[in-house]
Amino acid sequence: MDERNDDNPTSEDTVASPEESRGVHSEAGRLDMPALASCLQTGQNVLQVVSQKSTQNA
Repeated sequence: MDERNDDNPTSEDTVASPEESRGVHSEAGRLDMPALASCLQTGQNVLQVVSQKSTQNA
C-alpha cells in the first residue's frame, strides 16, 4: 500500500463542524469559510485601493 496517501485529507477532515464554523481557526488550524471569505474580501479591498493610487500616480 502506498503510504503517501496517508497525508491527503479526506472530506471528513476538511468539512468544519457547526461548532467550528464561526470564522475562527478550527482545532486542526485550518481557516473556516467565513474567516477565509473575510480575508479574501479584505485583500480585494486593499488591492483595489493600491491599484487606484497607482493609477492616479501614473
